[in-house]
Amino acid sequence: MLPCDELEKGRLDFIHTMMMKALRSDQPIHVPHPENGRFLDLGCGTGLWAIEVAKAYPSAYVLGVDVSAIQPDSPPPNCDFKVPFDYERPWLMGEGKWDVIHMRMGCGSVTNWPALYKRIYDHLHRGAWFEQLEIIFEPRCFGRRLRFGPLRFWYYNLKAATEQTQSGIEHYSGQVLQWLVDAGFRQVGCEEFVLPLEPSMLPIHDKASVRWYRTAFAESVLLLCLAPFSRVYGWSYDEIQSLATAAVAEALDPSRTLFYTLRLYKARRPLDEATVFGGAPP
Repeated sequence: MLPCDELEKGRLDFIHTMMMKALRSDQPIHVPHPENGRFLDLGCGTGLWAIEVAKAYPSAYVLGVDVSAIQPDSPPPNCDFKVPFDYERPWLMGEGKWDVIHMRMGCGSVTNWPALYKRIYDHLHRGAWFEQLEIIFEPRCFGRRLRFGPLRFWYYNLKAATEQTQSGIEHYSGQVLQWLVDAGFRQVGCEEFVLPLEPSMLPIHDKASVRWYRTAFAESVLLLCLAPFSRVYGWSYDEIQSLATAAVAEALDPSRTLFYTLRLYKARRPLDEATVFGGAPP
């Protein structure tokens, strides 16, 4: 239910850079991996992550899959794209063959997370890793509850609309970690990064990062809600744009101390699956 146009392509590339700044890392992969491995990018979008990995590891093989053909025509020779590809449908890519499976920004597009995590588990070889990055766009306020206004109204309706389509944008870390364990993963963990919307909330040397956080949030508000609000609620474009404008204005108000969050999930398929399922490994 998320858009796929030039504005969205630009937003996805911007968010990729913003995530790297939030993680304080210039490395595209955040789990253990071989330099000559096989890396799968689920929901690769514009293909920026897959291309960066392919360039960083020229002896590796990288495959990006997505429902939309918005990737460049000439990727590096060790990088391929498979589109259209719905990762909630059966995969025909060989089980147990991937060293890292990477996913980001899946919230709002997945209807059955437990089934997807099990499929990811099955396609990793033993000892390999899965990593997932999710932005939690719920606006929060340091020290107190967010007052009821355009911003809270926007997120409440976004959450409700996506839940009605069975592709909820809400992401609960405890639930995700349990789903990963239930799928068979071990060494499961989640790191959370605060993305402040006001420069005064960060030390001097980090203040430049707020520009990225503010821009990413502001550019996401309308694009995230346009399809859900029009299809589920029947709102007009002008009504949606008016709410989005008011929500952004509140979010960027310098008198507020608002933030949103980025979560990095990591999970490993164990080397010895007898410890997971009981009995001898197959």
